[in-house]
Amino acid sequence: MHRFVYVSSATRQLSAQTIADIAGACHRNNRRNGLTGLLVAHQGRFLHILEGDEAAIRRRAEMIQNDP
Repeated sequence: MHRFVYVSSATRQLSAQTIADIAGACHRNNRRNGLTGLLVAHQGRFLHILEGDEAAIRRRAEMIQNDP
């Protein structure tokens, strides 16, 4: 079991609905890739914790790093 933890900031102000949409997309993507996780959003910042197989974590981390 491997873990990837990161903090990011929104590039613009986000509505509650947009944050809910992001959380839903994270849940779907994590489930599809065999990952578990936790996403916390507060005042335009996100804390995301992912756990799973090392290869799946590495692939997801690369995608996250390339996401503006």
